[in-house]
Amino acid sequence: MPPEMSRSEAVDVLNLLNSNQSSLSSPDVNLVSTRSEDAAAAVEQLLHSKSSTVARFPNSRLGQQFSQIAWLIESGTPAPVYFLKQPGYDTHAGQTPSHTALLSELGDALAVFDKRMHRTGYAQRVTTMVFSEFGRRVAENASGGTDHGKAGPVFLVGGAIRPGLHGTRPDLENADHGNVRVTTDFRSIYRSLLRQMSVRTDPIPKTIERASLFRT
Repeated sequence: MPPEMSRSEAVDVLNLLNSNQSSLSSPDVNLVSTRSEDAAAAVEQLLHSKSSTVARFPNSRLGQQFSQIAWLIESGTPAPVYFLKQPGYDTHAGQTPSHTALLSELGDALAVFDKRMHRTGYAQRVTTMVFSEFGRRVAENASGGTDHGKAGPVFLVGGAIRPGLHGTRPDLENADHGNVRVTTDFRSIYRSLLRQMSVRTDPIPKTIERASLFRT
């Protein structure tokens, strides 16, 4: 998919075509010129309408990934799952500035994507799950970072999600050898997601109960 063209860029291209065509005198060229002028006006109107009703995605790598996924969803592409990556969270040193930048990038992109799904009518059918391969330890190490840990949070966004904290609030004063204690089996989250997608959950043991994440 080509990158998004701004309103001014699109109109400038069409106006340039108009100016080049106006120096010629063929009836066919005049017809093309008239139609390109109409197209310029249409582009201006369309882009103005789009920019006024749908927030633009951040110009970050993650923001552009979300932009492409929004386009695929809205175009009717029959894909049940899209997977995005945001590297950089293995913060063994200097975690504070890295986390500030990473979480800002994530929050900005997620906010625009969620607004986009609501405004285009897909919010009830689209759920975004944010997760990591591994957690981090509670205490800061000697390099101003944190080392690999066991437990980690999962963040879900979507119109069908029940808002609030699910599971047990982490107790940072009662760590497990420096790790946040695991209180929710991640498979219960996947069981809930698969059920919402009407997908069989046979691979997940029946002893793992479904997390109550969705409104219905």
